[in-house]
Amino acid sequence: MRSCFNPEVKRFYEKFPYPARKMTKKELKNYAEWFLPAINESNGDFFKGKRILEAGCGTGELSCGMALFGANVTGIDISSKSIELAEKKKAQLKLKNVKFVNSPIISFSSLEKFDLCVSLGVLHHTPDPKKNFEKICSFVKPNGSICIGLYNRYGRARHRVKIAIVRALSSNNAESRLKTAKRLFGKKYNSENVLADALAHPFESHHSVKEVLEWFSENNIAFLGCKPSLKKSIFLSELSWLFGREGSFFVMGGKKLK
Repeated sequence: MRSCFNPEVKRFYEKFPYPARKMTKKELKNYAEWFLPAINESNGDFFKGKRILEAGCGTGELSCGMALFGANVTGIDISSKSIELAEKKKAQLKLKNVKFVNSPIISFSSLEKFDLCVSLGVLHHTPDPKKNFEKICSFVKPNGSICIGLYNRYGRARHRVKIAIVRALSSNNAESRLKTAKRLFGKKYNSENVLADALAHPFESHHSVKEVLEWFSENNIAFLGCKPSLKKSIFLSELSWLFGREGSFFVMGGKKLK
């Protein structure tokens, strides 16, 4: 059986906690609203009073953004450095309705069930994304929602060429890859940590809409929506992501059936 936890990824995020952005309250709330179309919601008022789990919260921006709308949020992450920065952000914002836990997804336990479980940009950095998805599903209460964001198999193709170039010109460590990435593509990124996550990461996998729909079906999750939105044909949607500007990262949401 494959491991669901990659120690190299943990080491990477201890050195390059992500996203570690300085954001105003308004920016944090806008960030929280960004993924809502994937669960057929559009307004941050949706979060008020909800119990939410963010699996892979990084430095806490999304968790804090949802908490600012009145959600009760638990954020978990494998990186102790990321959790440290998330706690600082929580203190700066004087939030009492968010807590952070240093834990891999697969090791986390809770007797509490959540109205919403969200995991954006996380599962594709684990050795077994499907197994970790199933773990997250176990925390969603009946009629609750789940939302996951992944690198798309087709939409990410052009970016993967950049990653391949960086790896070909670097030694097999994050520092060397980051140095090469800075030289070749650094002007396009606004922080070292964002650049590292994009081009120097030790591991990422790529997924399709059809694959995620199968995950949903196997775990009693009814599909709600996708961002970017899907056309009538999934094939044509992903083909447009391959040649367009969106779809490298896609978000899919669903509702847990009784």
